[in-house]
Amino acid sequence: MDDTLRQFEEACADFQVPAKRAAAEQILTRFRQTPGVLGACQHILDHTTSPIAQFQASIAIKENIIREYSTHDLDNIVGLKNYLLNFCLHHTSIPKYVRDQLLVTVAIIIKRSYADSTISEKDNISDYVRKLVEMGGSGSTLGMALAGAIVDEFSSTKSSSMGLSLEYHYNCKMDFERKYLRNLFELAFAGMSHEAAAATASSSDKAIAASSLEQSDSFKESLSLVDKILQWDFLNGNARWQETFSQTAVKASAEMESERLDLKPTNFPSSWSDMLGSEALIRTLFGVKEILQDNPSLHHRLLQCLLQVVGVTMDCLLTTAQANIFSANMMQGILDSVNKLLSSPSVSDDYVLLSVAQVMRCFLDNMPYAILLRLDTAPNLFFEFLEGGRKITLRCLHALVSDPDDTWSSAALDECLEIWCKLAEGVGEDKTAGGSNLIHGLDWNNRTADPFQMSKDEVEILRGFLGNIGYTIVEAYINTRMELAKQSAEDEGDFEDEYKDWETYGDQLLCIATLGRLAAQQVIQRLQHCLDDRIARLKTYFSSPHEVNEAGSILALVQEHIHWLVLISAFVLADDSTGEKALIPPSIMALSISQDSEPTSQVLALSQTIFGLLDFVSQWSSNDIEASYCSPQVSETLFWFLERWVQSYILLDESDYGQVSSRLAKAFGKRLPSEGQGAEFFEYLISKLQANFVLWNAEVDVLQQMVRLLEACHLSIDLREGVLQCSNFPAFVKFVTDQLQYFPETIHSDVIQVLASLSTDSMDPSARSEYFGFITATVENRLSSVLHNPQFNAIYQEGQVMESVLNALDMFDGLAQACNDTNSSTLYEFFARFLPTFVQVMAVYSTAPEVQLAVLIFYRTFVKYLNFATLSSEQKQFVYQNAHALIQEYNKINSGRKRFFAQEEVAEQPYADVSTILEILSNVMASEFDGVDSFNNVGGRIGSSNVAGVVLYGLDVIIPIIDLEMLKIPQLCTQYIRLISNLVEFFPDSLIQIPPELFAKIMESLAFGLSHDIADLARSALQAVTQLALFAHNEHLKSGTEFQSLTESLHKFLESTLDMLLFKDFDYSLLSTAGETMIALVCAQRAYYNHCAHHLISSQPPSIQPRLGSAFHTLDVTIPSHLPETLSYRDTAEFHKALGQFLMTTRGILRIK
Repeated sequence: MDDTLRQFEEACADFQVPAKRAAAEQILTRFRQTPGVLGACQHILDHTTSPIAQFQASIAIKENIIREYSTHDLDNIVGLKNYLLNFCLHHTSIPKYVRDQLLVTVAIIIKRSYADSTISEKDNISDYVRKLVEMGGSGSTLGMALAGAIVDEFSSTKSSSMGLSLEYHYNCKMDFERKYLRNLFELAFAGMSHEAAAATASSSDKAIAASSLEQSDSFKESLSLVDKILQWDFLNGNARWQETFSQTAVKASAEMESERLDLKPTNFPSSWSDMLGSEALIRTLFGVKEILQDNPSLHHRLLQCLLQVVGVTMDCLLTTAQANIFSANMMQGILDSVNKLLSSPSVSDDYVLLSVAQVMRCFLDNMPYAILLRLDTAPNLFFEFLEGGRKITLRCLHALVSDPDDTWSSAALDECLEIWCKLAEGVGEDKTAGGSNLIHGLDWNNRTADPFQMSKDEVEILRGFLGNIGYTIVEAYINTRMELAKQSAEDEGDFEDEYKDWETYGDQLLCIATLGRLAAQQVIQRLQHCLDDRIARLKTYFSSPHEVNEAGSILALVQEHIHWLVLISAFVLADDSTGEKALIPPSIMALSISQDSEPTSQVLALSQTIFGLLDFVSQWSSNDIEASYCSPQVSETLFWFLERWVQSYILLDESDYGQVSSRLAKAFGKRLPSEGQGAEFFEYLISKLQANFVLWNAEVDVLQQMVRLLEACHLSIDLREGVLQCSNFPAFVKFVTDQLQYFPETIHSDVIQVLASLSTDSMDPSARSEYFGFITATVENRLSSVLHNPQFNAIYQEGQVMESVLNALDMFDGLAQACNDTNSSTLYEFFARFLPTFVQVMAVYSTAPEVQLAVLIFYRTFVKYLNFATLSSEQKQFVYQNAHALIQEYNKINSGRKRFFAQEEVAEQPYADVSTILEILSNVMASEFDGVDSFNNVGGRIGSSNVAGVVLYGLDVIIPIIDLEMLKIPQLCTQYIRLISNLVEFFPDSLIQIPPELFAKIMESLAFGLSHDIADLARSALQAVTQLALFAHNEHLKSGTEFQSLTESLHKFLESTLDMLLFKDFDYSLLSTAGETMIALVCAQRAYYNHCAHHLISSQPPSIQPRLGSAFHTLDVTIPSHLPETLSYRDTAEFHKALGQFLMTTRGILRIK
């Protein structure tokens, strides 16, 4: 034994020396794998003084007990457990990591023998922990650590792999959770409370108390155990079923150790409600958190505990009385923390500010407002709580002004604004433009029958209170932005942010707008006052050029202020229209209605003020001295305002509203029924666009924003018609196309696209033809000016010439993006003249990958947006032939090209050429189904051989290029697997005719997709295998035909699908799709399925074979003898139901952990 000890210690010492580590690791591994090594491990523990030797011996004991548990008799197992516990108890100086490793082994023994233990023996575990804790000192620390190890071992996420079925793990967890978990939580909380009370009793100095807790191992173990139990994943009715699909055991554990600031509320059982809502628990957690706020690690852990408790839902708090107790205690605890935080003059510890804001948000996310309003014991506590939230929000804003780079305060502000946003959404916008400002006087008899639903009076009172708070917060936010703008103006030119302020601060601004609309009149009045002041100052500077030169920084500050005021105004006045038309917000409409009889409408005045500002900054030409004073940022923001605003206000439809402001209807509405002047706005809009195209002809950001404004108009039927019918639009189109060459090349494609899209929808054929003439001539001239240059063959490789070619291709791509059902025939006639030319361009630029990519991108866009249903058969064939020729030329150029993964991986779009070809092939395949009801035509029966031929040829070119390194890139992998899946699904009959090598590669790709971690890819592959199996099944039914290569592949897919369903981790959402694949494969290969089932059953332990055999038999009787070419719910409903029962029976006993 002494020789073993000496050799073991030497190996452990060598393990810490890099040069000797590999050899030492082999020695230690062989030692751990040696049978019957427990005695040697105990000798090492008893005699070594080396912590690393103790740790390695502990690991060896754990691995041996897992591996050889069944070879030891019960007395030896119990003796080993007692030895390990006594060792830890009497060797208090061993490092924590050694002790914890030994306790893990104890916990494994407890769980491994759990099913064979009597109730008394199980109770003894809890009793032993309690006795250790009652010993105090190191005994208490050991007791808490042991309880923590046991909790980990019985949990879903941290349990050890010990070669037992998931059913065993589930049963152990369920029994432990019901009988012992709460007892351990109460023990841990009592220990933590005792330590905290002792620390505060020994000294009134918070720093001394904090130091005492930081040095207390018992406290830290107690806190850790409380945290673990509060994170416990409590079982529910479907847990046994769904836990067998979990693929996050290790991943979830790792995630829980990272920052968990947005935790999913723990689904505590209702039996825990009295403890979780107790004043003692909540006050202790808040009190200890305050003491330890200078210790980030312990403070963070306490924050997690609070977030879990705060996240208690009404499912746990079954009665209103329990909810009242919990809510009152929690709000008082949060409010006390707020008041203590606000009384501190320092803002240096702003992570504490963040934690308070997070707890507030989490609490309000989970607790019905009606409960908070009806606390009979503290009727005003909720309003005091909200007032505390207001003060915290203002504190965050103040901290940002002091230090704009303070990420803690910024994060805390985001949390606070989210609180107010959700509260405002909870009460809805005030549609009467009035609303009570009462705080008291709640009529407790005027309640709804639902105790968790606010009454109408309660909503009004809360809305009024939030309105008061809302204005002060919005006003403070505006002031903060004005202060921060000063620093931004001073720092201008130091860096350029690629994101716009409405993108970077979009969530903040949305919250501010939502809150501000509760006090719309005051907020708009404030915005109007600020804008009037800044615009007046701006005009003053422009009227005195010498002052601009002397006070340039002040002008920049004024312009920065204007930028933010317009930005905030846009969010207050209008909602984002992405996805659907946004109406004028109810509170804004209500305010305008209330002012219809007054001299001024605030909504109309604010909008017209911004238009007046646009008028002012648009009056200069690029050669005027005043143009140099203009801010491109302000102009860009003004056009962004218009993009957001016009979609709600211009040509507003009165039928969309219950009541409409007569002033808004008159100023911006349709001609009927209120004689609206909205149509006249487009003359103004187009004139401003043209003026600013001139003024900002070199400013890409401003030009792109104006293009986006036009795109927004195109997406709305009413706005599109308004643009097309205004008298100055034809001149605008001609102006832009004539001058396009003078604008930055980066906007050419977007300009061509939006003008072509708008022109397509013109109701006047002659106007439409004229527009297209302007646009196509511009595009064609750009390409011809380069390719028809007599010197082209001599200069084509020069940088300027190549840039011109790329620009021309980009413009063609922009025009292709404008293809739709209406103009596909027209644009095809134009593009068809150039398709062969582009193949030649690729050949000419065989050494210029960027030009090759530009050609491929155009073709990808062309076949993506072109509606093939409008083309003749000959026209389709022409497109397919050119696609084939293009890929053929690409293959000729790139065959044998060596790629470097490291270079591609850091590129903006890795393997862009391969990705683009995959998209071309996918779009070509999809073109076959244009105009076809694919729901009623699946299974490859409508696919033409021409389309399949192009796709198969493309795959023959691409597959040799693609390797596993490339498939690590999610986007590329997604494109590739979906292309393969769609090909197999819709063209199975073409597959059996291709060369065996290509067929094998396609099947390998499909198998790769089946096992992919991305659920959508696996689903696509499963659907493809389903269609392939149905094809083989129905071909056999019709003619008795068997395709040998296809049969072999189906055998592998059947094995893979069975393995996935029975043994593997996979996404539960795939179950329905996998079920369809399974039934199709069984019908196609029933004999092989029976062979697989028999082999599986016979390979399992005899004790579970009858259970498996019965499960397979029950499933088999639901599988029909034949299936149609297309599966419907009726075909698979019975099988799906049986499959669920089958997996519930089998996965738990087959899957081993």
